[in-house]
Amino acid sequence: MSLGLISYSQVVWAGLPGQESGNSLVDVLYGDWNPSGRLPYTIAKKQEDYPAQITLGGGPLDVINIPYSEGLFIDYRHFDAVSASVPLRGCY
Repeated sequence: MSLGLISYSQVVWAGLPGQESGNSLVDVLYGDWNPSGRLPYTIAKKQEDYPAQITLGGGPLDVINIPYSEGLFIDYRHFDAVSASVPLRGCY
């Protein structure tokens, strides 16, 4: 997807907007507030970097066995444990 001929260096994304999202975005765009630039989740460079993958198969009455072997190493903890470099790291 192309955003046009202009080269963009930053993107403001509202994420999961709520009631005050409009006021918050205006504060950011006009420089009244400097956001931390952190997300509440981790975005990996490629799909294989995530510990869990999509599991397909089975019919509507079939039970699919999914082994949850990651323990507590989910989301940012997984990326910290494997030292995977990601462009955006979530912070709680």
